[in-house]
Amino acid sequence: VLLPDARVLVGGHVPLPAFHEHQREGENPQVTDETFEVYEPPYLFLDDTRPVIEAGQAAGTWGQDVTLWVNGLEEGVHSVVLMRPGATTHGYDADQRAIELEVTGENLANGFGSLTVQLPPDANVAPPGHYMVFVNEDIDGEAMPSEASFIELS
Repeated sequence: VLLPDARVLVGGHVPLPAFHEHQREGENPQVTDETFEVYEPPYLFLDDTRPVIEAGQAAGTWGQDVTLWVNGLEEGVHSVVLMRPGATTHGYDADQRAIELEVTGENLANGFGSLTVQLPPDANVAPPGHYMVFVNEDIDGEAMPSEASFIELS
């Protein structure tokens, strides 16, 4: 699961609850792995500084333009991504999705300023709910993500 600070939580699974004895025992008992690790992808170490979303709208609706105030975009914008947080209640479909947003306006000076992005067109692309927004700085063609800012689509 992608975390708001752009690290990744990797984990096993916990034992099945009551009434699943037939899967926990028998000829082929279910293996349980209750360990979790936090993976720090190489993109976190591309540069000494990461972009920061200083402020952004807390809520929006489909097709709407929203403004993000950012700092630390010294090399320019690589992309802006809307990412649905993983649903920890779903073992096989975490419902996590990434949607690249169109940048419709940019007013940056010395790495600080505003970005205007357009939210997805409808609920088929982005169902209602909370999303993380990442602004990715372009570091030699690679994306350096900010920490996430949250927005609710409704």
